[in-house]
Amino acid sequence: MVTYDPSRTRGGDHWTFESVGGGSKIIRNTKTGKCLKPGKPYGGKTSVEQWTCNYTPEFQWRLTPSGFGTWKITSVASRQALAPLRGNHTYERVVLEPDTNIAKQRWSITPLY
Repeated sequence: MVTYDPSRTRGGDHWTFESVGGGSKIIRNTKTGKCLKPGKPYGGKTSVEQWTCNYTPEFQWRLTPSGFGTWKITSVASRQALAPLRGNHTYERVVLEPDTNIAKQRWSITPLY
């Protein structure tokens, strides 16, 4: 998964958040139909990838308001937060890292109608 870049992620940057109970959600890509889950090690952290959807904790996420209209997204399985690897650049790999509530762990979510 990479951060948004309109020239490279066209149509692949739309995700749905589907409730699975207990306050958890699965995150499904609208283009591929696949769901977000922890992946392989990358840059000393864990990358996230799309995979055939499953409702196990590995595929479950929690969204927590983090102020200013942003959200923190944490893995139910690892309790780590989604973040761009180095900061907030476009076309940057997204990884899981310890939840420290820093700015790069805050995500803007825009509803599509």
